[in-house]
Amino acid sequence: MSRFVSVWFAVIVLVASTFPAWAEKVALVVGNNAYQHAPVLQNAVNDAQGVALVLRKSGFTVIEKYDVDSTQLNAAMDEFSKLAPGADIGVIY
Repeated sequence: MSRFVSVWFAVIVLVASTFPAWAEKVALVVGNNAYQHAPVLQNAVNDAQGVALVLRKSGFTVIEKYDVDSTQLNAAMDEFSKLAPGADIGVIY
């Protein structure tokens, strides 16, 4: 699964990099290690931070959220939805 996600992400970054430098690119990156009703994950936050870094270096405006609950996730989605309509490309990870 991890390899599949890595390949998909590489494709997204490759496609995004073909957009002109002036293109508006926005991303929402969420990483949760701690869930209320599931075992703790070890790398989700680290992976999300790496994705956010690559997206930012590719010219994206990045909204980053880590270890959020459902209320915070909904607020992040609202924030992203306000930026996305004016963007040429949007990514949610």
